[in-house]
Amino acid sequence: MSGVDFNFINGLSILQVGIAIAFFLAGIILGKISSKSVSRLGMELARHTSFASDDQIVNFSSKLLSYTIYLIGLMMALTVLNIDISPILAGFGVLSIGIAFAAKDTLSNLISGFFIYMDRPFAIGDRILLPKAIGGDYGKWGDVIDIGFRTTKIRSTDGVLMLVPNAMIASDVIVNFSHVAEPALRVRVRLGLELNWENIKRAMELVEKIAEKDPRVYSEGGKKPQVVLRNIREYDALIELRFYVDTPKKMRITKSKIIAQIIKGFEKEKIEFSTPRVIYKQE
Repeated sequence: MSGVDFNFINGLSILQVGIAIAFFLAGIILGKISSKSVSRLGMELARHTSFASDDQIVNFSSKLLSYTIYLIGLMMALTVLNIDISPILAGFGVLSIGIAFAAKDTLSNLISGFFIYMDRPFAIGDRILLPKAIGGDYGKWGDVIDIGFRTTKIRSTDGVLMLVPNAMIASDVIVNFSHVAEPALRVRVRLGLELNWENIKRAMELVEKIAEKDPRVYSEGGKKPQVVLRNIREYDALIELRFYVDTPKKMRITKSKIIAQIIKGFEKEKIEFSTPRVIYKQE
């Protein structure tokens, strides 16, 4: 037995190699077990939440944990083999800096995506206001189809499917029309009328009745339609109808239908809208 040499390759023993392999395999096994455990527990918790994006967070977290454990196992195995990992870590650092400079926009979107996941200003299915940079080209609103770590998929009210960078969304004011705390959304319709009190009074009464009879108008919790005399201008009176709907998809269609009913009602009852005037002044 004394004649058997257990040293090979730069003085490494079979025991060291065995321990290194054990560390590496342990890292792989622990990584897989930890990933599955976190995924199973996370999915169970995600079933009790109202955010579909929680499933993606669980998947990302479980994969990140497994890769971290793999890396730790590999580093420990290299250390046992007397391999200096400092240059490797330094190389990772330099590589990370280079990647950060080359992909700063991608990193910005990833960081913004992380904060969107944490803050949860909207969920899949919500209707939101599009960022100002693209809001005028394809409609002002859109429905959230999917929330990714780099981009958010939104279908605009014009039917255009867009992949919007998360950094663009996070840097703008986020307006969510589908908030669950208070589902009622107020809609305003402003009308200019001829400056005649009888005309104004009849118009206000008719407009309020039209809104009250519309089945799409939400009137629960004291949120009944209201008509106010908003302002008296130099040549007309401005009234404003205020009513609520219970979903954002009803806002435009309900407003359109009510305006059509108002025009028909004014024609029938001989109620006069204000008309533009051009005033010539003699000097």
